[in-house]
Amino acid sequence: MNLYVMRHGETDLNKKNVYNCRIDEDLNSDGINEAKLAISKIKEMNIDIIISSPLIRALHTAQIVNINNLPIRIDDRLIERDGGALTGTAVEVESFYNEFFNYNYVSPVPGLERLDHMFKRVASLIDSLKVDYPDKNILLVTHGGIGLAVYYYFNEIPRDGILLHHHHLDNCAIEEYKI
Repeated sequence: MNLYVMRHGETDLNKKNVYNCRIDEDLNSDGINEAKLAISKIKEMNIDIIISSPLIRALHTAQIVNINNLPIRIDDRLIERDGGALTGTAVEVESFYNEFFNYNYVSPVPGLERLDHMFKRVASLIDSLKVDYPDKNILLVTHGGIGLAVYYYFNEIPRDGILLHHHHLDNCAIEEYKI
C-alpha cells in the first residue's frame, strides 16, 4: 500500500497566519492554483482511493486533484485539530512552536484538542486502511496538523516534543508512505 498525504491549498486565514483549526473556510485563489499545480504529481501516483477531511478547504482541494473522477470518501478522523479558544486568533510564533505543536505540553487553553488524542484518531484511520486496502494507492487530503500526526505515526516523536522543528507540511505538499 502506498499512502499519500496532501495538505489542502491556501486559505485567507492561512495567509493571515491565524489558527483556522476547524473554521470551515474555502480555498483562496492561490490555494486553487496550488491544487491545480499539484495535479502533475497526482498523475504519477495511480491513486485508487481519495479520502478527505470534511472541511471545505480539504474537500475542494480533493475535488481539484481528482483527475480520475474517483468517489471522494469523507472521514471525520482527518478533520483538523480542534483549536478551542485559539481558533480564529493570530498565531504567535513562539507559542506555536513551543506550545500548540508540542506533544509533551498539556495546554490550559479551553477546548484545545490534545495532540495525543488527535494522533490516536489518525492512527486508527491508518490502521483501518492497512487492513481494508492493503494493495491500494490512497490519497488523504487533509490539514497540516493531521499531516504531522501521519508523519509521527511512521517516525519517532522527538524527545523535546516540539514537532514543527522537525516536520512541517506546506499547502498542497504531498508526502508518500509505503506500508
